[in-house]
Amino acid sequence: MSVSANPSMGGSSNKSHVAVWLSIVLVLILLIAFAPTIVSFAGAGIASALGCEGTMQIRSPCLLSGDDVSETLTTMIYLGYLSFVTMPVGAVLLAAWGGIACIVVLVRWRRRRGAA
Repeated sequence: MSVSANPSMGGSSNKSHVAVWLSIVLVLILLIAFAPTIVSFAGAGIASALGCEGTMQIRSPCLLSGDDVSETLTTMIYLGYLSFVTMPVGAVLLAAWGGIACIVVLVRWRRRRGAA
């Protein structure tokens, strides 16, 4: 007779943990790949909302609550160039994640088929 270690969880198996970890890793890979682009668009959007030029370099003072944030917004906009590095790295990581996910699914399928 087997007794579940945690009866409130209904005997949660390792399978659900693998799915959770694969999901977390996928979100992190996508965040790493797209973060510079998101920050760049956010900087341009904030500059536009404040009525400043959202071009690559904000020359005029851009005031937010009485403080000049033009240098910060310019830095945020320039972070878009970092996506030239993070996008290819993200693509490689995503391909590796896909391979690992396929292996996990194949192993689960073979175990289930062997148990039947």
